[in-house]
Amino acid sequence: MKRKLKRWIRIAGIWFLTASAAVQAASLHEMIGESGEAVIVPASDSGGRLLLRGDGYYCLKSDGSAETSPGVVWFDHVKVGNTTFHGYYYHDETGKFRAGDPHLVWLQDVRVTTGQDDTAVFSGCYMAGNLGKLSAAPQVRYIDQVTVNNVTYDGYYYFNEYGRLVTDPGVHEVHMVSSGRWFDGEYYFGGTNGALSQSAGVTPDGLSYDRSGRLLDIEVAGMEALEDRLKDIRKDLPGDWGIYVRNLKTEEEIALDAEQVVSASLIKLFVMERTYAYMDEVTAHASALSGKGTEQAAADKIHTLLSNMISYSDNESFNELVRLQSEKHDFLDGCALMNEYLEEQGYEDTSVRHTLQPAESASEGLNGGSESNMTSAADCGRLLERIYRKKCVSRKASEEMLGFLLEQTTLWKIPSGLPEGTKAAGKSGETDDMQHDAFIVYGDVTDYVLCITATEVPGEEETGRIYKTISDTVYQYLNRQT
Repeated sequence: MKRKLKRWIRIAGIWFLTASAAVQAASLHEMIGESGEAVIVPASDSGGRLLLRGDGYYCLKSDGSAETSPGVVWFDHVKVGNTTFHGYYYHDETGKFRAGDPHLVWLQDVRVTTGQDDTAVFSGCYMAGNLGKLSAAPQVRYIDQVTVNNVTYDGYYYFNEYGRLVTDPGVHEVHMVSSGRWFDGEYYFGGTNGALSQSAGVTPDGLSYDRSGRLLDIEVAGMEALEDRLKDIRKDLPGDWGIYVRNLKTEEEIALDAEQVVSASLIKLFVMERTYAYMDEVTAHASALSGKGTEQAAADKIHTLLSNMISYSDNESFNELVRLQSEKHDFLDGCALMNEYLEEQGYEDTSVRHTLQPAESASEGLNGGSESNMTSAADCGRLLERIYRKKCVSRKASEEMLGFLLEQTTLWKIPSGLPEGTKAAGKSGETDDMQHDAFIVYGDVTDYVLCITATEVPGEEETGRIYKTISDTVYQYLNRQT
């Protein structure tokens, strides 16, 4: 006859001497070891599993039988003797909680339920330390030619807060010593299977890193590196792209083909400026059209025209504001006055020469209507910087102009490449084959002006993707924290 195997069980601090048919005698004897004594306590997960201490620590199913496949169990400060289990722990196919060999284990769609009925899913390569505890803090570890699940890892790798080896390329902030190497900063893990990059390069987001994989500081990866990156982006783009960047903190600038182009609606920025410069005259002209005693109504009308022209890009508001520059309420005379002002202000590439269509007004312009309104990314950038510094006409005028720019409703170009919640103020312009954008961007580290002109562009979807790439690149280079 087979002798029944007795065991000691401690549950909730109480010891019991019992015999269990649910646990196979041979496997239990192997788990308990020569002492013949075991301690069994409930695990913390809601699956009713048990923790057995004998010849090591083991995971038992709720019926007391041994686990027969690798898995993970969650513990909430479960104490057995002088050992406290807290966190996620790996056990092998015998149910034993143990470290990986060497410290790495492979898990596939392992679902773990905690005592709060939250569920975590473990899939991938994990670092399992003493007693199988999965790493509970982000860190870097060196792996020397270790093969797990037919994948060989060789180099420095980043592990997240659950102990999972991150294989997707990405930037991670690390401050620690690993295998004698000091990490202190942001590093690009973009090598094979997520290994730390070992040669200098540029991330897909346009961030430069050195041969150690460390991202270059802002002082190093600043405007000069950004200019090189923007040149790389531009060289294969469809159409003609002009880019102007002005770092409003350092006053450095980049101008890549930021030359004169047909302005589309960007010309409205300059009409706004002159309207404020000659606000009394423009208001008087508007009041004269309605008769005496209409000064306040005229002022309200000017404000509405400016709002519609800038925030909503209304063409007829532009046409009317150009006419209101003129005492005669004449568009061509308004053009002449606008251009005289623009020349005085040093806007070398900008001129007002034609009505904007479609609009209620008939089409007309200088020289028989044969000329287009013109500007450049550089001129737009200078105007926006003057508004930002509250030196455009006056402090009060600059603040009011900025208010209209902050209410911009066309946001699918430059703003699409900014982090969510980033403050931006600007103006967009477009025709069938042109897509322009000019914005002040308020970044985490520095504010800047970004103006882009694009002609002979592809469809809106592709153009939007290009704008997002350029805008994101500029933001990351100028606003990444060191």
